Amino acid sequence: MVMVHGLGEHSGRYTTLANTFSQEGFCVWAPDLYGHGQSGGPRGDIASFDDYLDAVRAVLHLASRNRENRLPQILLGHSMGGLICLKVALQRPDLIDAVVVSSPLLALNRNVPATQLFLVRCMACLWPGLPLKNGVNAHWLSHDPHQVQAYLNDPAVHDRITARWLNQVIQAMAALHAEGARMVTPILMQVAGADRVVDPDGAKRFFDSLVLPDRKLVIYEGLYHEIYNEREDLRTGVLQDLQNWLTAHLT
Repeated sequence: MVMVHGLGEHSGRYTTLANTFSQEGFCVWAPDLYGHGQSGGPRGDIASFDDYLDAVRAVLHLASRNRENRLPQILLGHSMGGLICLKVALQRPDLIDAVVVSSPLLALNRNVPATQLFLVRCMACLWPGLPLKNGVNAHWLSHDPHQVQAYLNDPAVHDRITARWLNQVIQAMAALHAEGARMVTPILMQVAGADRVVDPDGAKRFFDSLVLPDRKLVIYEGLYHEIYNEREDLRTGVLQDLQNWLTAHLT
């Protein structure tokens, strides 16, 4: 399993989830994307969205060389990581056997004014490195106050993006929605119904564009963005759904 984190965070925030799957026999890989965590590069900036895809493909190649007897390879991504994983699955279905995305970034927060987006996209040409806040409110991530505080106290978490980054993401989302019908990899989409970080309707629209038979969408009404880091009573069903789906696809 290769796990891909979201914007402004890092792979260390998925240690509990990774340990859960490790105990079940998975070999888990969890890289830090460019500009995040322990990786180099300016925080919250990217010259091209394809740089993220190249990095994940490189990890998949490394992981595939270390698996025995052609064991299944799973790609799991959260938020921005979900967008990345879906793009990789479309481009290189030969590298993975299944893809799982949680609260994928397939539409921006619906409260972002259209005029603001227009100005930012203009600035992506005039001043691509223009620094911006990513707009993520930690209290929108989880109902668990301990998870919220851990996010706020984490020195490796940042709240920065650039005009260039936002423009690259908007283009990547648009391209993905246009290409959904080409998806051939089995997919599980787990979506937070009360998400205020990304618009969950984007995930629903993408799911509706899929034509492959092996697809599943689960919407968790009332849950916040980080469904794997929700309060224990809320995330139990989420993790069980994930484990059940993986079991069905790995046996």
